[in-house]
Amino acid sequence: MGEKIKEVFTQVYQEKLKQLMENKALGNALGTFYKMIPYFHYQTYYFVWNPDVDIRTDISKNLFENLNLIETQGKLEHIKLKDFAYYINVTPKTLTEHLNILEDLSVIKRDIQGKSVLITIHPDIVYRKDYESMHDKYYGSVIRYQFSQHKRNKRNSGRKPKKSE
Repeated sequence: MGEKIKEVFTQVYQEKLKQLMENKALGNALGTFYKMIPYFHYQTYYFVWNPDVDIRTDISKNLFENLNLIETQGKLEHIKLKDFAYYINVTPKTLTEHLNILEDLSVIKRDIQGKSVLITIHPDIVYRKDYESMHDKYYGSVIRYQFSQHKRNKRNSGRKPKKSE
């Protein structure tokens, strides 16, 4: 507030967090979410062990251009759920239950690729940036769009809807 921060920071949107906390379904998943916050990558919103690494291997190019570079692909150290469960001292089953709740509330989304699960946080809840450029703004819009599609596809995937839907 008042002066520009010149390093990576995490911004939690209080209004969105208050709305989230009012949801009775959240329960203990809030504690898990709190422990996850520092591990969301500031450029991609992915859940990783190295959230502060700049994935731009070519600084002369913007984030979108860098995403296509082979060198960029291996920069992020995605977190395995069993490792994170051990790290925060919960069972993998409990972590999975909490992630289900967080996903149902559109706080995170999970994309399954083979045996890997990629977790992304919604940028309207937690925002991790050290700067904001036009390309970052567009990337945030892309993530928001992916969340809307993910929610729509989950709703239409054939699973039984919850009573609140």
